[in-house]
Amino acid sequence: GAPQSWSLAAQFNGIGLAARDGLPGLGGLSGAIDGSDSGGRFRLAAQGAHIDLPEVFENGRLDFDRLRAEGGWQRRDGAQEITLDVAEFENADAAGNAAGVYRPQADGAGHIDLQAKLTRAEGTAVWRYLPRVVNRDTHEWVRNAIRRAVVPEASLRLRGALDEFPFADGNGEFLVVVRVADALLEYAPHWPPIEGIFGEVRFQGPGMRILADQGSIFGVKLSKVVADVPDLDAPQGEVMSITGQAAGP
Repeated sequence: GAPQSWSLAAQFNGIGLAARDGLPGLGGLSGAIDGSDSGGRFRLAAQGAHIDLPEVFENGRLDFDRLRAEGGWQRRDGAQEITLDVAEFENADAAGNAAGVYRPQADGAGHIDLQAKLTRAEGTAVWRYLPRVVNRDTHEWVRNAIRRAVVPEASLRLRGALDEFPFADGNGEFLVVVRVADALLEYAPHWPPIEGIFGEVRFQGPGMRILADQGSIFGVKLSKVVADVPDLDAPQGEVMSITGQAAGP
């Protein structure tokens, strides 16, 4: 139940573990692990692997055509620290890399410092990767509103105590920036969609902002458009303000 010390060394191929008690599940992973309670290293490499995170994502599962990761763990100041030196991943929706540090806590979700970057992404699949802490209405809005988008790059910065996510008080950082090109946004039912959007979608703290350098409605050219939702979990309901400039017949 509470071992004073332990050590392990193993190589594995196609291993799978079920998710339970808040710990992620996985399948199809191969690699090696070597270490003890004071520290160690791990290496993962897989094709056709998946990670199950039912408490993090709505669909509960992330599938990977290719996955490679290296990292380790060590005890620092009496607490465990898990380091992801590098991870590279690719699936039908995206390709990218990530690195970071996670510090588990017995009385909470722990502390994380994570950076990730996508070098390719499918804009209409963004909703699949929004965590559960983003409410269901926002999930549905993102799923239905983004009808088309080329995503040349995207980035994630997540830093702070996970129990305080999305850090509305400024005690941490949550920032997702998605560059988009030739996007089609149906932001509200029965309203004219915005087409040909070139700009970015930014999730920062509790809010979301869409910045469009250019776009069009009914052939009218748009510029300097800002669609802003300051609080996605506002108790009074979703409020979006849209400002910008238009020119045309």
